[in-house]
Amino acid sequence: MDLKKLNDEYLKLKGKLDNINNRIKKANEEIETIESNKKTKEGDIKILEGELEQAKRSKDEALVKSKSEEIKKVELEIKGFNEKVEDIREDIKSYQDKLKGIQEQINDKLKELQENPELKKHIEEVMEKRYERRLKDEKKKLEVASNKKAKIEKLQEIVNKSPSVKNYLIGIMNSTLEIDKLKKQIDDLKKANPIDTKKIADLTTQISQLEVKITKNKDLLMGIRGLDFKDEDLKELLDNGIVVNKNGKIDLAATLNNRRAQLNRQVKKYTKSIAEHEKALETLGRSTSEQTSSEPGQHQSPTRITRTEPAQDSNSEQSHETENSSEPAQEDEEQEASEQEEKPKWYQFVKRFKMWNEKRKQKALPEAEQPEAPTPENNTQPKNNFKNALKYDIVKDLYKQADKQVLKDARSKRKEEASFETPISQDQDGDER
Repeated sequence: MDLKKLNDEYLKLKGKLDNINNRIKKANEEIETIESNKKTKEGDIKILEGELEQAKRSKDEALVKSKSEEIKKVELEIKGFNEKVEDIREDIKSYQDKLKGIQEQINDKLKELQENPELKKHIEEVMEKRYERRLKDEKKKLEVASNKKAKIEKLQEIVNKSPSVKNYLIGIMNSTLEIDKLKKQIDDLKKANPIDTKKIADLTTQISQLEVKITKNKDLLMGIRGLDFKDEDLKELLDNGIVVNKNGKIDLAATLNNRRAQLNRQVKKYTKSIAEHEKALETLGRSTSEQTSSEPGQHQSPTRITRTEPAQDSNSEQSHETENSSEPAQEDEEQEASEQEEKPKWYQFVKRFKMWNEKRKQKALPEAEQPEAPTPENNTQPKNNFKNALKYDIVKDLYKQADKQVLKDARSKRKEEASFETPISQDQDGDER
């Protein structure tokens, strides 16, 4: 499959599709403009009709004639608008027919790729890796959000027991709100002409004093035993919004509840995402296993053939044969030895050397004649011809379609399973109980 050629054809079709969509968009915008002008003219007719009635009552024949002609002229303009709109709508219909034809051609190109099992397998493998990474990230985010929620709950618990901790927090929040007001005043003063530098300096000093108060209260707050609350946690609490009641007083309970509810939404969001991606991975896993069972050998890891495996079998056979033939060989040697005792010693030595050398050659012979192990060329993993396929727009779009469908199916599966579970009651903050 020539992916580059297919992608070029696909991009040309998409270019035509975009061009026609732009024409349809412009045509619709033109209709809106015409309809707006038509509405204005219809208003003009109502005014002219009123003036015509007045002319008739005053029996001003010249004015009656003039207003009647003006009304006819505007009515012709409105008729022209209607005809123009009809023409444009006919053009839009023609564009939509062309659009349908091009979309069918695009779908054919995508279908050609969808029917390729090797590319389908590659896309699923890429999807699986991305889902695994995303799942890992979502689990980390869930852990962070859960920890932050636990910290807020702990802070709420301590605030309910300790008025001093409540005062520290309210002091920090009051100072924060006051600093925001002073900074706004400074920004307004900088825009004035002339700039009141003395006033700006006074306000800057006040901000510094408030920052000292915040630091003091923050140190006292974070020194509380059993409270793991860092600068980052405090900043996020303040950034989430400080609730002020109708009397202008800080509502600490509502502020903490809002932050807790925000974190609870994050926990639910990540929990849902994790469940959906786990379902998606299960679906992809089943798909892969089905492909493996229907196409044996295609997705199985290759069996490495080494020289040691057949060597073990042949050696065992050789050793077995050697054991079976060793006893008669020993008997022959003993007979020859007894017969040769009467020969001279040098003759016996040469004879034994020849026998030993012959035996050594026989032992080495099976190993030398051992057949070569087959090379693993036919069993190696098949080459992935679509390794860099995702650089092409057509494959990217195909991937997006597959990704969307897999997650949609996973979401449906998760909801289906959740419907069989016992409903979870929630408190006012949206926390599960």
